[in-house]
Amino acid sequence: MNATSHSSHFSQRIRRLLTPPVADHADRFHLIPVVTSFALLAAVLYAGFLQAQTPAVSVAADKMNVLYIGVDNPLTVAVAGVPSENIRLQSNELTLIDKGNGNYVALARQPGTATISVEANNQPVKQLQFRVKRIPDPMAVYNDLTSGAITAEEFKKRANLSVALTSDYEGMSCQIASFSLVWVRPKEDAIEVFVREGEVNERAKQLIETAAPGDFYYFENIRAKCPGGERPLNALVFRIIE
Repeated sequence: MNATSHSSHFSQRIRRLLTPPVADHADRFHLIPVVTSFALLAAVLYAGFLQAQTPAVSVAADKMNVLYIGVDNPLTVAVAGVPSENIRLQSNELTLIDKGNGNYVALARQPGTATISVEANNQPVKQLQFRVKRIPDPMAVYNDLTSGAITAEEFKKRANLSVALTSDYEGMSCQIASFSLVWVRPKEDAIEVFVREGEVNERAKQLIETAAPGDFYYFENIRAKCPGGERPLNALVFRIIE
């Protein structure tokens, strides 16, 4: 072996010692699941940390599971570990009145969805959404009847047109604002009386007192005053029988 060959082998050995080993492709692929697992674990731990930092929040509508337009909607708010005096509610869609001790009244203006933001110790903690609806239309009734055949005696008993509510909302009230009473007797011209403010006037009472078998009475153009404004109601038709 000559000196040149010996020098060449010696140089190759030195390069192998100084060059770090490179993992093959299989080793690299084995590392990917490990790195992914660590990343997922870190994400789960961070999410748990954030959840632990957010206290439990409750905003409950005390009467119904929706908010109604034109009436007081009482709310009760609580944030775990936070005194009620350090809790605040805000909303762009609602007027919120603080009644103290975690009690609020929400006044809604238009149907749709309203967002309520909860702050605790001057820090936002949660946003909640509530449905906002109009009060359901009530039903007009005459002596608790909606229409149909009725004896003259029963029809005359109580000349009264009232409103039956179709909602269970406590304290909600509607009143008859106005209506037309039309009396029709065979072979005679129909007579119509317009009634204002829901009070049956003397002319309407006279028409009701003349009820006889074969007559028809129509309560039309009925309007009711309800929270949120007036609204039209159902018409009533009664046929007088013996």
